[in-house]
Amino acid sequence: MSKNDTETRLDMALQRIVKGSTLRISTDRKLSVRAVEEEANLGNGSCYYYPEIIAKVKSIKAKRSPRQTNGENSNQLKKAVQSRKKQAAIKEKYRAQVDSFKIERAQMAAIHHQLSAALRVAHNQIKKLKNELEQSKSDIAELRREKIKVLR
Repeated sequence: MSKNDTETRLDMALQRIVKGSTLRISTDRKLSVRAVEEEANLGNGSCYYYPEIIAKVKSIKAKRSPRQTNGENSNQLKKAVQSRKKQAAIKEKYRAQVDSFKIERAQMAAIHHQLSAALRVAHNQIKKLKNELEQSKSDIAELRREKIKVLR
């Protein structure tokens, strides 16, 4: 690559950055020597062989009024604030849902424990009744045997 070709690429990259129609870097990136190098698809420090390109970058940066950059920054700031507020509202909404789900889960757990205790009581009652039934059956069988012995 010749020296003139590199200088032309750097100059064209600078023009694209100024116009806002970049190919390789984002359009909202600040103007800098490194940004021009990246837009020209050249290595780090390659612009420093061309002091006139560096002078152009510095003069364009100086010409850009603080009002323009502040206006751009204020728009970006407004967008960021709106985005942050939106995110905060969404987070608050989901936090409220999580809190309500936690309360609901606690209530369900309490009901589950009550039902589990009632089920244990019912199983114990059934076991007791089965034992009583078996005892009653054996008592009845014993009484019948005694009747049969008495009759003989």
